[in-house]
Amino acid sequence: MDDECGQTLVEFLLLLPLLIAAILGTGWILHETIRRTECSRVVFEGVRSRLEGGGAIVLLRAGGVLQEKIDGIEGRLKCGTHTEVLFLPRLGRRKPGV
Repeated sequence: MDDECGQTLVEFLLLLPLLIAAILGTGWILHETIRRTECSRVVFEGVRSRLEGGGAIVLLRAGGVLQEKIDGIEGRLKCGTHTEVLFLPRLGRRKPGV
């Protein structure tokens, strides 16, 4: 009986770091996904706002950049190591069939 209890304890102690790593890894992936989604939302809202004649204040406050192009507007925002880029065309200047 003592041998089985000792073996169970050793197995638990060997699996505990793996369980902790899996839980922390899942939390980190979730955090990064939420952060990247928020970055994408800020860029989209800023570009859409500028396209509709607004000021894109949220994007500019976050350190983003807007560039007016001939056929639309492009927005960029650096979020950590990732740079989110979005281009939205002006509807009046779209090519037919696009």
